[in-house]
Amino acid sequence: MNDFRAELYKTYVSGFKSKIASYSPEDVQKQWDWADYKYLPFLQKYPRDARILEIGCGPGFFLEYLQKRGFVNTLGIDFSEEQIAFAERRGVRAFAGDALEYLKTRSADYDIIIAFDFIEHFSKDELITLSRDIFNALAPGGMLLLHTPNAQGFFPNRIIHGDLTHMTIFNPNSIVQLFSSAGFTGIEVHETGPVPKNLKGKLRKKAWEVLKFFLNALKTIESGGGLNVWTQDMIGVCHKK
Repeated sequence: MNDFRAELYKTYVSGFKSKIASYSPEDVQKQWDWADYKYLPFLQKYPRDARILEIGCGPGFFLEYLQKRGFVNTLGIDFSEEQIAFAERRGVRAFAGDALEYLKTRSADYDIIIAFDFIEHFSKDELITLSRDIFNALAPGGMLLLHTPNAQGFFPNRIIHGDLTHMTIFNPNSIVQLFSSAGFTGIEVHETGPVPKNLKGKLRKKAWEVLKFFLNALKTIESGGGLNVWTQDMIGVCHKK
């Protein structure tokens, strides 16, 4: 990566994501509790010794989560050396490097590839190559689990334009379009949103369902049909037969 993004990634933590360093154990635990509802059901289908690679692993929070849930064969890569230094302090296996170049050297090496807040940082030309290299790096039966901003969600511009390194923004249809062209099958796109882990979460989830009802009513009046995914971010699950 030799364009403006490389310069911005040099200070991605100290100059932009500085709040990462101030996350409390309680903040991290909240993320993990949410992940139990949203990510773990997909991961549970694989053995605890599954080979897992997280591309764009950032400060290593999810790698640490995987370890806490018993996954013993995890590795992360991120272009930002600042983020990798932070991840190493958390005791996870991660290294600084260009994920696009690294994936070109892998063939059926991984059972699961994680790409959280990652694919939006690449151009369409790069994404065509990236999606195919991810497919090739997965073993048969492997899974790509991704998280990315949702262009059809509530107030998408706040997310889309909130980071200068964002290059391409997706909705569920374009997720399917990109990864099916790379060879993936059984592609699913899910909402993020609140989870019912406590009373507050249950109330938020119910309120979200009510709001979605009215949003879909408005959308149906305007165009004849509603949407399944309204949250500001979305989760994609792509399988390799």
